[in-house]
Parts: sequence; C-alpha cells; structure tokens
Amino acid sequence: MTIDTCTSKRNGRQWFWEGDGGLLAFYYGEAFQDAVLSSMEILQKWFMFNHTENPLQEPLYVRLAVYSDSLNYSASDEIIKRNDAVKKVFEMESSYTPKNALCITKNSARHLDRIILDNFCRLPRTGSWDLLCYQISMEDK
Repeated sequence: MTIDTCTSKRNGRQWFWEGDGGLLAFYYGEAFQDAVLSSMEILQKWFMFNHTENPLQEPLYVRLAVYSDSLNYSASDEIIKRNDAVKKVFEMESSYTPKNALCITKNSARHLDRIILDNFCRLPRTGSWDLLCYQISMEDK
C-alpha cells in the first residue's frame, strides 16, 4: 500500500511529504469527497498493516485532515507551506486530530454523501474548529 496509490486513483497528487506528514491535493469533480475517501482508505490500510504485517514492536500512527480551499501549485514546498489554507490544515492535523484518525471541518461535511458522513463523529469544539472525526478500531468481545 502506498499513499500515492490511494490518492492517484481519485485524481489526487502528492505535492510533498516529509517525516510522517505531507500535503495531498485533489482536483476535478468531487474533490473534497475524493480526498475524504482516499484518506479513509489510507486509514483502513494503515490499520490492517498494523494488525497483520507490521514487523515493528509498536504500531505506526497517522493523523489525517481534509480541508477544502483553493491553492495554486508551486514547485517550491516553502511557498506552499506559507499559504493560509495549508497552514490551517497543518494546524487541524497536528493540534486537533487524534492518532489514527481523519478529521474534517463540520462546514465542509456538506460536500459528502450521507452514507460517508454517517461514519464520522463530532469532536468537542476547540477554539474556532468544529470538527468531525473518522476512526477505525477493533471491538472488544
């Protein structure tokens, strides 16, 4: 499983990646929905990797955030990182998204089909952020 595979099949592109985070961009058609579906797939594959293939003693964690805004591409990662929309999504991911979860803004949720949105729960409001969260976990029996 690669992040590129999960994003490219939904018209997404990896603009840059460093460490455990990066920026993926989606365009054409239902870009927000495509970004959310790709992120959900990444989380599902990450979950399966940790429970079936991970040779490490500890699970690997990922935090994903999807934010809807426009942005002009630049070949310079530094120029992209200075964009207000990029700063917002980085803040959303690093400060408010739990481990192994996907967060979206409640305002952006209107772009999703109900069948997708039903998998999200609302996080407690923090500052100006009103977020919905998607997580995968195993049920205890």
